[in-house]
Amino acid sequence: MSALLVGKKQDPTAVSKLSGAYILSSIASGNPVLFPVAAGGLVYSLIKSESKKETLVKGGKGAIVSGGAMLVGGLVGAPVWIACLASVAALISINYALENPEKTFTRVKELIKPTASILRKVSLSIG
Repeated sequence: MSALLVGKKQDPTAVSKLSGAYILSSIASGNPVLFPVAAGGLVYSLIKSESKKETLVKGGKGAIVSGGAMLVGGLVGAPVWIACLASVAALISINYALENPEKTFTRVKELIKPTASILRKVSLSIG
């Protein structure tokens, strides 16, 4: 249903991102109903889009975001609601990193800079 709503209002590449996420989720959960719907959405977006490469890249990004969220949700050994919050946080951060790689790299570099000097001092004092 959401694929149809996204497909009617936006460009077909948005459907491919959603379909890529659904395909990975259907394989991971073993859902036989979701897989054909997701595959149909991906085929629809490939047929309707002008740039096939961009459509496939968006589908791959959707699968990466979905896989990362499922991985974090599965790794968190906590109550379900904490795992869900961690999954959503991972989903948002991975999606942001994929959409803005240069900005993400500079932010991570700024965050690591103070830690790098501390780790260097510690390693010099140990050795």
